[in-house]
Amino acid sequence: MRNFFFLLFCIINSGVYSQTIIKTPWSDMVDHTNPHPEYPEPQLVREKWQSLNGQWDFAILPKGSSPETGFAGKITVPFPVESFLSGVQKPVGPENELWYERSLDLQLNPKGKRILLKFGAVDWEAEVWVNDKNVGKHQGGYDSFSFDITDFLVKGKTQKKFVSVFGIQVTLDHSRGENKSKIQKESGTRR
Repeated sequence: MRNFFFLLFCIINSGVYSQTIIKTPWSDMVDHTNPHPEYPEPQLVREKWQSLNGQWDFAILPKGSSPETGFAGKITVPFPVESFLSGVQKPVGPENELWYERSLDLQLNPKGKRILLKFGAVDWEAEVWVNDKNVGKHQGGYDSFSFDITDFLVKGKTQKKFVSVFGIQVTLDHSRGENKSKIQKESGTRR
């Protein structure tokens, strides 16, 4: 009888726990227009660089489609879409992908220097477009990568950047070592 009441309690309260917002005392101190404004590699600081952290447009769409009808709202990058700090708090799911878009003004350097678009990491697959041209694709989570976007930029124009992210939802239904568990990873960009 005790097991029955415990099971009933868990079923009744299962929706409560999925709606819980996890915040820290510092959550309200985050500047959503410019989170983490510092240079991400303190030992390799460059004179000219621009952080792309902050507000982006986003859409969660079925895998293989593109955001032709617009975006769903704003997301704060570099936080995972499921997190409170992203401002979204929605799961992407294994059948969907997350799209980001942002327009930016870049001062093109006439001295022939190249412009790199660097990512601290994306979990798991990222495809990048600049001004509606495909720049490249990267697969693999938690490792940094970059694209040389110099040839995709148009002088005197606001540059438009799209990033499509597909995060593999990992489920472990078999034993690994001593552990047997189900894990669902967060998706999105990492700084």
